[in-house]
Amino acid sequence: MVVVESSHEAWGVVVHRSHVYAASGSCDIDVLLWSEDEGMLIGEGEPLQGHTRAVTALAVHDGLLYSSGNDCTVRLWDGTQLIMTLA
Repeated sequence: MVVVESSHEAWGVVVHRSHVYAASGSCDIDVLLWSEDEGMLIGEGEPLQGHTRAVTALAVHDGLLYSSGNDCTVRLWDGTQLIMTLA
């Protein structure tokens, strides 16, 4: 288990079943991907951006990351790439 300190106040956390990464979302409207092995941010530390209000829930299904927020959208991510927004 890796413990990481960050100023990112996570409101939701999900771990990919193969333990490739963990994702966190928060009131700062960003989704962060964390390497479980290294305890570091994936993608040069850049957040997954797209939500305009707090990110409140995360899920992983069939290798895709789903994030939902108070902006009334669900966003689908393939790694660090936004592939779809459902409103």
